[in-house]
Amino acid sequence: MAFDDLLTQKCSILRLASDAKDNYGNKTSAFVPIATDVPCRVTQIKARVVEFRTDKKVSTDRVMVFLRSATDITEHDWLEIDGLRLDVLNVASQISQGASAHHLQVTCEAIKP
Repeated sequence: MAFDDLLTQKCSILRLASDAKDNYGNKTSAFVPIATDVPCRVTQIKARVVEFRTDKKVSTDRVMVFLRSATDITEHDWLEIDGLRLDVLNVASQISQGASAHHLQVTCEAIKP
């Protein structure tokens, strides 16, 4: 089975826009899509962990997202899959038996209230 056949889901890659402004013309931190409908595969690597942050219970899910090797993504980006935003923690290039990169393994975390 070819690697592309395993990429059965779609995601969007969001990056911080350096020139984003609010309604008053002030600079703001806004993440904008740089790519949409990117083929991917998502697997959960860590079950939900309940943590306490500022007197609230939240759960975090760690997932591994597999992408094509030529995908433009960094640890400063966010992924959005099925309306859920994922914080990119690590991007690792996986090398095939030859010398070229085969695919990317992206470790992400989703924080849910």
